[in-house]
Amino acid sequence: MKIHREPKVFMIAATEVYQSAVFSWLESLGASQETATIFAKRCNSNEYDSPGETLIELGGRRCYKSFEPGLNANVTKVREDPLEYMRNVLKSGHGSILEHTSVTFAIENVSRVFTHEIVRNRAGMAFSQESQRYVRLDDFDMVIPISDHDNKSSSDFTKISDKLVEKIVNFIQNELALSGEMLHLKEMTSFSDKKKLTSSIRRLIPNGVSTGIIITGNLRAWRHVLEQRGNAIHAEIECVNVMNQIGHMLLGKYPNIFDDFRQTDNGWECQYHKV
Repeated sequence: MKIHREPKVFMIAATEVYQSAVFSWLESLGASQETATIFAKRCNSNEYDSPGETLIELGGRRCYKSFEPGLNANVTKVREDPLEYMRNVLKSGHGSILEHTSVTFAIENVSRVFTHEIVRNRAGMAFSQESQRYVRLDDFDMVIPISDHDNKSSSDFTKISDKLVEKIVNFIQNELALSGEMLHLKEMTSFSDKKKLTSSIRRLIPNGVSTGIIITGNLRAWRHVLEQRGNAIHAEIECVNVMNQIGHMLLGKYPNIFDDFRQTDNGWECQYHKV
């Protein structure tokens, strides 16, 4: 058995935008070749801002046909700087266009305490978690997180809980091994029978057992989750530890969308709420 202190977070997928299709689409709307070329080039993440941010801007500009002055007779001037444009979107609360772009994280070394909390954020999110019904836990690790702001009482609790967890896990594993021998688990050939037994065993496993989950969310949803679950005062400490990593990744990948976020002693805070 291992006791994990820190989660492992991997950004494994993000929205892709197709340059040639964007160019053709903007031309069909009557935009100039110059404007179509500018936006198409920005779909290349190796040279310009994130394709996901470009997609969001395309969605916003399509609402008002504001790709360039004159395309909409009511529009005589447009914001050309992407950061300036996005700050205005955040300030005005026009958050629906942020739903066009999504990002996926694979998260390991977290407990069922964390996953039970995070799956409550359903709007704009998708979850795929390791199944305790199909994955038999003959051996398992536990997660006991440590806060950067631990005081003496919580540090003492960590020391005590480590010893207690070790005793609990050793007892459960020994009993499971004995039960497996009595039930001839290793000789079982029916997957259905194995699944039923595995499903029964999971009822004995503590919530602190280590597990893994994949989460996909659109950027509007991630803004909400980062603010809610990254709050060091009110959120579960394991959620805060995960959001510490996710927040930096989101800010690095989508600097315009998360420009108003700052990490403080109280966790992640933003200037524009409920975008």
